[in-house]
Amino acid sequence: MSNLGATQEDEVCAREAGQRPLMIRSTLSTASNGTPHESRVVFAAPCGLSIGGVTTWTLEMCRRLPSRGHRGIVIEHEPQKVKPFGPSFRAEAQVVSCSSAFSFTTASQNLAAYTSVLPAVFVPNWSDGTYAICARLSRTHAEKMRVLGVCHTCHPFYFKTLTFYEPLIHRFLAVSEECARELRKRLPARTKDILVRPYAVDRCRHLDRVYTGPGRPLQLLYAGRIVEKQKRVLNLLPLAEALHQRRVDFRLRIIGAGPDKKRLGQAIHRLPPDLRPRISLENEMPPARILTELCATDICLLVSEYEGTSLFMLEGMARGCVPVVTRVSGTAGVIDHEHNGFTVPVGKVQEMAQVIQKLDRDRSLLQRLGTNAHAKLGHYEYGPYLTWFDGLIQELWAERPRAWPAWRTWLPPSTITRGIVRSGIRSGRSLAGKIPGVKPSWSWFCSRFR
Repeated sequence: MSNLGATQEDEVCAREAGQRPLMIRSTLSTASNGTPHESRVVFAAPCGLSIGGVTTWTLEMCRRLPSRGHRGIVIEHEPQKVKPFGPSFRAEAQVVSCSSAFSFTTASQNLAAYTSVLPAVFVPNWSDGTYAICARLSRTHAEKMRVLGVCHTCHPFYFKTLTFYEPLIHRFLAVSEECARELRKRLPARTKDILVRPYAVDRCRHLDRVYTGPGRPLQLLYAGRIVEKQKRVLNLLPLAEALHQRRVDFRLRIIGAGPDKKRLGQAIHRLPPDLRPRISLENEMPPARILTELCATDICLLVSEYEGTSLFMLEGMARGCVPVVTRVSGTAGVIDHEHNGFTVPVGKVQEMAQVIQKLDRDRSLLQRLGTNAHAKLGHYEYGPYLTWFDGLIQELWAERPRAWPAWRTWLPPSTITRGIVRSGIRSGRSLAGKIPGVKPSWSWFCSRFR
């Protein structure tokens, strides 16, 4: 495809996708500041609208951006059969459904879907597959697109992806100072383009809630993805056992969905009969419902191995919950230890149990720290955040376009991509005897996608 002209190439992609060729004007109608007259911000949902902080942030941004003159659009890869966010969101924002973000066989279909929303600022979120589509698109439509790379988690995968696609990205948005520090180390020439801004949250100006009083069980809550990798959800059970041994009266609710939910449920079933009733494993809920549940929660729990800045933690604090969390990225910027919450080292469930026991014995301390947590989140409200984001979008359009280099493959040499294309390489090898000079390999495959 790379030898075709831009118009021919788009037509080929459209034909392969089973669609009519997309006819897009080569000139872009803009305001005096360079922003298109209809400003679109397109967020990728690489695994569909599944449970998670990134999805919640994406949906909230799409819902609120129109108030600032921007149209929020979601490109939903692999639409979920179960839609915990309900039909209301789809009535508020445009959702474009397309195929897997991780398959080269659907690249043409996805390219057509991404082209259909131009002009736009793209937020590929966490997938190297969605960045790859944006890189490919920029070869022919760079003037109609800008890319905002968000580092949602302090993890090598994010840093490698953002570093690989650096030529495409206009700004890097880190949700914590820890994330930004690592990006600056890897991309010293782009330091001025690395911004730090945690997620925004809804926060009532006046805290109007009731904490659980003495003689009644403390209300503990974890809500999010039920996955052992990163979230370490199985550590919630040793924590519950430690609290039980310390004679802490509590109720622990675990709300969410994920690949390890069945495993977690089986582990709960193996707990002692007198402990088991204290723990409930519940189905996922829409974000608005989680906010309601937080108002009846005393302590929000996080036992993660790594994070960016946990949106669940921020939402809990905005509702007056006391955060008792592991000491991971994003916690130092918001939690003042023993003033508005507690942090403990990763895996130290006994230390976490000791903190919760302290709050159980002194319910006035619980209320005082919850009030402080709510006050701290005054700087995280959506009003200032949207004003800042609006300015950022205008800045991006004022900058020069960034086209992916013609000499460089737009597919990243990541472990994920290698696994995906393995079947393609095998298929190519089956042709090796029929096509003279063809010896498929990783390098050969990448050369097909330049």
